[in-house]
Amino acid sequence: MLLYLFLGGDLVLVFLLSLLVNKKLHLPLWKIVVFTLAVVPVGVFCAKLMRLIEEGTWVGFSLYGAILFEPLIMIPLGLLIKIRPVEMMVLGAPAGCLSVVFLKIQCQITGCCFGRILWHQENGRPVRFPSQITEMIVGIVLLFVLLKIIQSDKQRKYVYAWFLLLYGGTRFFLNLLRDTVPFALGMSAGCFWSVISCIIGGCVLLYAFLIKNQKSAA
Repeated sequence: MLLYLFLGGDLVLVFLLSLLVNKKLHLPLWKIVVFTLAVVPVGVFCAKLMRLIEEGTWVGFSLYGAILFEPLIMIPLGLLIKIRPVEMMVLGAPAGCLSVVFLKIQCQITGCCFGRILWHQENGRPVRFPSQITEMIVGIVLLFVLLKIIQSDKQRKYVYAWFLLLYGGTRFFLNLLRDTVPFALGMSAGCFWSVISCIIGGCVLLYAFLIKNQKSAA
């Protein structure tokens, strides 16, 4: 029940956030409605798909599924309703970041994604690094950064690449302070997918930089 409440709240805020972003895109309102109704359930499916890949079960979520897999579904959907891939990514980056914040609130309430033990109190109870709260705060800050990037005419179309790079970079270091188990190459799942996220985002931004320099030289 709590999960549905969070998803409903996420849906409403994604819609309002998309309206704000749409001031730069000027898409018809019905397209924003379709985007909103699609992006949240698609994100849930992708998060569960990543959970299946990591743990072999559909129970639970893995946020990187929504971040890495969601564009593969949303871009074709966007083409069906005549939203260009670039526009879909501009809408998708802040929506994805907002979903990260919402799911971290759920983690704090339900008790998962625990931080590492920092010390033990006199009664033996462990004091952990506040992983969920810290990631939620970082997500909020990142959301404002993404909105600032969207305001830039030059960087707007690369906002999803910036999302992958910035979220991946911060999540990698925050994951080192989380109580985790190895997943691949000696890294936890969060650290592993963070490296992949940084590589993808960094490569896109590097390619854009090189193309810009070539045009300037010509």
